Amino acid sequence: MDLISEIMDNFKKEIFWLVFFTCIFLIAPGFLTIFYFDRSLFVNLEVIKLILLSILFAAPFVLINTFFWVLIYATDEVTTDFDGLYFLIILGVFLTNIIFYCVLFFSYLIGLSFKTAIFSLVGLESLIIVLGIVFHFFASKEK
Repeated sequence: MDLISEIMDNFKKEIFWLVFFTCIFLIAPGFLTIFYFDRSLFVNLEVIKLILLSILFAAPFVLINTFFWVLIYATDEVTTDFDGLYFLIILGVFLTNIIFYCVLFFSYLIGLSFKTAIFSLVGLESLIIVLGIVFHFFASKEK
Protein backbone atom coordinates (compact mmCIF):
# COMPACT_ATOMS: atom_id res chain seq x y z
CA MET A 1 0.00 0.00 0.00
CA ASP A 2 2.90 2.35 0.64
CA LEU A 3 4.09 2.04 -2.93
CA ILE A 4 0.68 3.02 -4.27
CA SER A 5 0.42 6.00 -1.93
CA GLU A 6 3.93 7.14 -2.91
CA ILE A 7 3.06 6.94 -6.59
CA MET A 8 -0.18 8.86 -6.06
CA ASP A 9 1.64 11.52 -4.06
CA ASN A 10 4.14 11.99 -6.85
CA PHE A 11 1.48 12.64 -9.46
CA LYS A 12 0.11 16.09 -9.83
CA LYS A 13 -3.55 16.33 -8.96
CA GLU A 14 -4.36 18.01 -12.25
CA ILE A 15 -2.94 15.16 -14.30
CA PHE A 16 -4.81 12.59 -12.24
CA TRP A 17 -8.15 14.37 -12.64
CA LEU A 18 -7.53 14.99 -16.33
CA VAL A 19 -6.90 11.31 -16.99
CA PHE A 20 -9.73 10.18 -14.69
CA PHE A 21 -12.45 12.40 -16.14
CA THR A 22 -11.28 11.94 -19.70
CA CYS A 23 -11.54 8.18 -19.30
CA ILE A 24 -14.96 8.42 -17.66
CA PHE A 25 -16.27 10.84 -20.27
CA LEU A 26 -14.83 8.73 -23.07
CA ILE A 27 -16.58 5.60 -21.85
CA ALA A 28 -20.01 6.93 -20.85
CA PRO A 29 -21.29 8.18 -24.24
CA GLY A 30 -20.24 4.98 -25.97
CA PHE A 31 -21.87 2.85 -23.26
CA LEU A 32 -25.14 4.72 -23.62
CA THR A 33 -25.04 4.60 -27.41
CA ILE A 34 -24.42 0.86 -27.46
CA PHE A 35 -27.06 0.29 -24.78
CA TYR A 36 -29.70 2.30 -26.61
CA PHE A 37 -29.13 1.10 -30.17
CA ASP A 38 -28.07 -2.54 -29.62
CA ARG A 39 -28.99 -3.86 -26.21
CA SER A 40 -28.11 -7.45 -27.07
CA LEU A 41 -24.56 -6.39 -27.94
CA PHE A 42 -24.37 -4.49 -24.65
CA VAL A 43 -25.50 -7.53 -22.67
CA ASN A 44 -23.42 -10.13 -24.52
CA LEU A 45 -20.06 -8.34 -24.65
CA GLU A 46 -17.45 -8.80 -21.98
CA VAL A 47 -16.73 -5.72 -19.88
CA ILE A 48 -13.28 -5.06 -21.36
CA LYS A 49 -14.57 -5.36 -24.92
CA LEU A 50 -17.48 -3.08 -24.08
CA ILE A 51 -15.14 -0.47 -22.60
CA LEU A 52 -12.85 -0.62 -25.64
CA LEU A 53 -15.78 -0.38 -28.05
CA SER A 54 -17.19 2.57 -26.11
CA ILE A 55 -13.86 4.38 -26.16
CA LEU A 56 -13.39 3.68 -29.87
CA PHE A 57 -16.85 5.04 -30.56
CA ALA A 58 -16.35 8.35 -28.71
CA ALA A 59 -12.61 8.89 -29.17
CA PRO A 60 -12.69 10.32 -32.72
CA PHE A 61 -15.13 13.02 -31.65
CA VAL A 62 -13.06 13.85 -28.56
CA LEU A 63 -9.86 14.06 -30.61
CA ILE A 64 -11.48 16.24 -33.27
CA ASN A 65 -12.88 18.63 -30.65
CA THR A 66 -9.66 18.79 -28.65
CA PHE A 67 -7.39 19.32 -31.66
CA PHE A 68 -9.79 21.86 -33.08
CA TRP A 69 -9.77 23.97 -29.91
CA VAL A 70 -6.00 23.67 -29.56
CA LEU A 71 -5.55 24.81 -33.18
CA ILE A 72 -7.97 27.70 -32.75
CA TYR A 73 -6.22 28.97 -29.62
CA ALA A 74 -2.65 27.96 -30.55
CA THR A 75 -1.67 31.55 -31.22
CA ASP A 76 -3.19 32.88 -28.01
CA GLU A 77 -1.54 32.93 -24.64
CA VAL A 78 -3.99 30.23 -23.52
CA THR A 79 -1.76 27.35 -24.65
CA THR A 80 1.52 28.67 -23.23
CA ASP A 81 1.04 27.02 -19.86
CA PHE A 82 -0.26 23.68 -18.66
CA ASP A 83 -3.48 25.16 -17.26
CA GLY A 84 -4.46 26.54 -20.65
CA LEU A 85 -3.84 23.24 -22.39
CA TYR A 86 -5.68 21.45 -19.60
CA PHE A 87 -8.65 23.77 -20.14
CA LEU A 88 -8.71 23.08 -23.90
CA ILE A 89 -8.61 19.32 -23.40
CA ILE A 90 -11.47 19.49 -20.90
CA LEU A 91 -13.38 21.74 -23.30
CA GLY A 92 -12.99 19.19 -26.10
CA VAL A 93 -14.19 16.35 -23.89
CA PHE A 94 -17.07 18.43 -22.52
CA LEU A 95 -18.29 19.46 -25.99
CA THR A 96 -18.15 15.86 -27.15
CA ASN A 97 -20.32 14.78 -24.25
CA ILE A 98 -22.84 17.54 -24.90
CA ILE A 99 -23.10 16.48 -28.55
CA PHE A 100 -23.47 12.80 -27.69
CA TYR A 101 -26.06 13.34 -24.97
CA CYS A 102 -28.14 15.70 -27.13
CA VAL A 103 -28.21 13.19 -29.97
CA LEU A 104 -29.00 10.32 -27.61
CA PHE A 105 -31.77 12.34 -25.96
CA PHE A 106 -33.39 13.16 -29.29
CA SER A 107 -32.88 9.59 -30.48
CA TYR A 108 -34.82 8.44 -27.44
CA LEU A 109 -37.58 11.02 -27.87
CA ILE A 110 -38.03 10.75 -31.62
CA GLY A 111 -36.84 7.20 -32.17
CA LEU A 112 -33.97 7.93 -34.53
CA SER A 113 -32.20 5.03 -36.20
CA PHE A 114 -28.51 4.41 -35.60
CA LYS A 115 -27.61 5.76 -39.03
CA THR A 116 -29.57 8.97 -38.46
CA ALA A 117 -28.00 9.38 -35.03
CA ILE A 118 -24.50 9.09 -36.52
CA PHE A 119 -25.36 11.67 -39.18
CA SER A 120 -26.70 13.91 -36.42
CA LEU A 121 -23.46 13.50 -34.43
CA VAL A 122 -21.38 14.44 -37.46
CA GLY A 123 -23.69 17.35 -38.28
CA LEU A 124 -23.58 18.78 -34.76
CA GLU A 125 -19.82 18.32 -34.67
CA SER A 126 -19.49 20.23 -37.93
CA LEU A 127 -21.77 22.97 -36.64
CA ILE A 128 -19.71 23.36 -33.46
CA ILE A 129 -16.50 23.60 -35.51
CA VAL A 130 -17.95 26.19 -37.91
CA LEU A 131 -19.35 28.28 -35.03
CA GLY A 132 -16.01 28.09 -33.23
CA ILE A 133 -14.16 29.30 -36.32
CA VAL A 134 -16.63 32.14 -36.87
CA PHE A 135 -16.55 33.29 -33.24
CA HIS A 136 -12.76 33.11 -33.13
CA PHE A 137 -12.51 35.04 -36.39
CA PHE A 138 -14.72 37.86 -35.09
CA ALA A 139 -12.99 37.87 -31.71
CA SER A 140 -9.55 38.16 -33.31
CA LYS A 141 -10.83 40.91 -35.61
CA GLU A 142 -11.92 43.00 -32.60
CA LYS A 143 -8.43 42.85 -31.06
